[in-house]
Amino acid sequence: MINPSSDELMDLLAAFSTDEEGNPTSPMPPRWDAEGPDAMRAIKVGSTGIGLIDMSSTEPWPGIFDHLGDIPNPMRHFRTVEFRVGDNSIAAHPLNVGATRLLHRLLVDTRAEAFPATTDERRHATELLSRPETLPVIHGPCVITGADQDGEPVALDEDFRRWFEKVVEDLAEFRTALLAALARAINVPPEAFGGDSIIIL
Repeated sequence: MINPSSDELMDLLAAFSTDEEGNPTSPMPPRWDAEGPDAMRAIKVGSTGIGLIDMSSTEPWPGIFDHLGDIPNPMRHFRTVEFRVGDNSIAAHPLNVGATRLLHRLLVDTRAEAFPATTDERRHATELLSRPETLPVIHGPCVITGADQDGEPVALDEDFRRWFEKVVEDLAEFRTALLAALARAINVPPEAFGGDSIIIL
């Protein structure tokens, strides 16, 4: 498993701190209100960062296809949230480390009852995490949406939004502490790093 509590958090932190062009962004707060009455907001994790995207709530599949550049394929690990990847992503794209770490963090929190889930979901997460060598990984871009009982894409629900906001908040706190430690180590004031403009690689 890619451990979300170790130094590898730095890569995910960099993803949360940059947009798809690699430009610095403020990590908080996520804005969940999509533009337009028939739009919904989803999450895209690409090769250079993570961001919120808008798509049609009545016809979401074309938007998902456009962001993946491929036929969407669900990973089917959770009841109300879906990590959607391209059908040919393993062959066509390198490992998406940020998306994989986010998936593993959600599995860990599901097992630990830090994310609302059914008994079956917690059992599934536990079984996956018990075999680190076969844990699912994500290649290429990933679009995260909510899922209805048939697996169709819908808006992300309140449970996932709260969980995601807590993840981003944790990463922001980790980033602040890391910059403070770095400043002390090289004997400069923290503001010398430019605040939120710092990208941790």
